[in-house]
Amino acid sequence: MLVLSEKDVQKLLTIEELIQALEQAHIQYSTGKAVMPVRLVVPLPQIHGRITTMPGYLTQDKALGMKVVTYFQNNPKQDLPAILAMIMLFSVETGKMIAAMDGSFITATRTACASAMATKALANPNTPVAGILGAGVQARAHIQALCRVKKLQRIKIYSPLGISAERVRQELESADDRVVEPRDDRALQHRFDGRVAAARGPALCRHG
Repeated sequence: MLVLSEKDVQKLLTIEELIQALEQAHIQYSTGKAVMPVRLVVPLPQIHGRITTMPGYLTQDKALGMKVVTYFQNNPKQDLPAILAMIMLFSVETGKMIAAMDGSFITATRTACASAMATKALANPNTPVAGILGAGVQARAHIQALCRVKKLQRIKIYSPLGISAERVRQELESADDRVVEPRDDRALQHRFDGRVAAARGPALCRHG
């Protein structure tokens, strides 16, 4: 059985390939060639977490797998991500597990690539500016994925205090020539935006 760590997955997976794979998976799902039941979420308030299972099967690709995701809100206090995941692949002939891999990187990247896929299909192709609400793992992943499908000149990032947004700006601008602007207010002037914050309250409020 193949076992892949998060570092292994990062080396093997490219954003471009993942966007293409998601496009094909969405097509199969929309044409009835995929089996994807509603995810099973099991809240576990007694241990301040939850566990979610997501099985699926693609008829055309003959791919059978399941992702298990846990969310433990206190993990950051132990220097661990709040969201952790594992992905398992199974033989379609015997049901035997043939691969297990860390799913944390794939989870963050897949979510961002799905947004990029939708942006590619629906957003104005000439839009040069993007706004990102949130400045965590998903913000980083979304910026990288969106830049694969859009020719962005400026990216505006919102975080409540602006501190996390400034950290993202420093990380990204060292490796990219796009202008990344941290923001600590909600008056984002941009043409399209993505919400990537796990906020308990509203991320956007109407005033007046």
